[in-house]
Amino acid sequence: MTTIDPKSVPDALDERDLEQIQALVFRGWARDFKHAAFLFVQLPREYLADGAVDTRNAKTWLDEVRQDIAWYRGATADKLPTDGGSPVAGRLQLALTTRGLRTLGLDAQALNLFPYEAKAGMERRARVLGDPISLDEAKKEVVADPDDLDQLETNKPMPTDWSLDLRDCDAMILLYAGSDEHVRAAEAAQRARVKRFGGVPMTTQWSGEWKEREPFGFADGLSQPGIKGQPSRTGVLPSPHNEIAAGEILLGYRNEYGHVPKSPVLDPRKHARCPDGMDIGKNGTFLVFRKLEQDVKGFWNAFRTLARDWQGVHGVPVGIDEATHWLAARAMGRWTNGNSVALHPEKPGARMHDSKINEFVYGDDPDGNRCPIASHVRRANPRDERGGGAAESWKVVKRHRILRRGRAYGVMPELQDAIAGKLNGESGDTGLLFVCLQANITHGFEFVQQIWNNNPAFNGIYQEPDPIMGPGGGPFTIPARPARLRTPPLPRFVIPRGGGYFFVPSRAVVELLAT
Repeated sequence: MTTIDPKSVPDALDERDLEQIQALVFRGWARDFKHAAFLFVQLPREYLADGAVDTRNAKTWLDEVRQDIAWYRGATADKLPTDGGSPVAGRLQLALTTRGLRTLGLDAQALNLFPYEAKAGMERRARVLGDPISLDEAKKEVVADPDDLDQLETNKPMPTDWSLDLRDCDAMILLYAGSDEHVRAAEAAQRARVKRFGGVPMTTQWSGEWKEREPFGFADGLSQPGIKGQPSRTGVLPSPHNEIAAGEILLGYRNEYGHVPKSPVLDPRKHARCPDGMDIGKNGTFLVFRKLEQDVKGFWNAFRTLARDWQGVHGVPVGIDEATHWLAARAMGRWTNGNSVALHPEKPGARMHDSKINEFVYGDDPDGNRCPIASHVRRANPRDERGGGAAESWKVVKRHRILRRGRAYGVMPELQDAIAGKLNGESGDTGLLFVCLQANITHGFEFVQQIWNNNPAFNGIYQEPDPIMGPGGGPFTIPARPARLRTPPLPRFVIPRGGGYFFVPSRAVVELLAT
């Protein structure tokens, strides 16, 4: 095996790379296409007499789908086919599980070069992620041979709270359109296409209309890293602390460690079309999907109950609605309009301009007097105050950034009604279809979830998991003078209902698999 000198591999994108990369890496499509649908499918998998997988129908399916995929540059699709109607404006992105790559004919040697967590799937990572799982199901998490694809694909566990079953999923089709009618017509066409080639549409997860806020009512999508070499759509370049090496998001580039992430490579002896081998990962990325149900009514009721006891105490506003918002903002780390409590500790103020709303640090607030250390956004992105000095903190944080591409689902209540405790009945089926991209799932999504969100001892605090995304059951401390405020154990506000790990292939890999 040839050893590659990492210094010879760039840490920034080149203009020539952009036509190979799916547009999802650079665009969330939220403002262009306010409606989305995520279709999960099982591809046709039949076995030949010698036990090999018959890939012909799956490949023919992919050969059709690839005509609809949106790439960032070069010839790219800007219309979605509909079932029995004219094409509509929209975008399609494609992600595959390792099971799906196997069904499409990628050989076992290349598949085994994928990282373990991608092959094992989210189901086998339940305890890493803090998802409750019964003892009987937990016994299925570990397999005798982690390189045995048959073992990894079968008898997967099911976490206790999950209702969305993607254990036999091969592909995820992400669809974006300008209206609910258009996205449903596009989804019907993709569903019919899968059936036509012998596949099975498993489920479709529908987003609500994009509102620029998540279901609890807080502005969403504010803190996203820039990739080195990424073209600027606004002419404004990201700050040095918010720009990360391309290898943090895409395979085939140097990352913030100065390393080149491990990537699956084809054996040239098995592929006549690739006599020099082929880096399957190059310009690809890993996608994490997670359905997160949010208890909106329970969230605001919990902070309203606290507000009744703490109105006017240690800086808490006197008015009940203002006190409720103040306390919830401390838990989130931002006000509902998106302004950081690090910059606006007393009141939300007028929403800051997009170019400034993310320009803040925590180094001048080491004790969390303005923004509590345990707050959600401070944990998910500690910036300069992770510990060990600002320079070291920025270095570590840049190694664990992810790109978020999620959408809310269900009917979001009016924010003022939620704050005022006017939500009637049960909360309903509302939440987030969380999607994120990274070159390394363990260093990206899993690290943030396990080490920063769920960790009850994050950055020196004691027995306090994330008050928003954590497992619940822990208190939340708000530093204040002359005495701190410490809540009783908070309930769980966000419940994972299912998910999966996927690979987003480059144009070259899609063409290879399809033909």
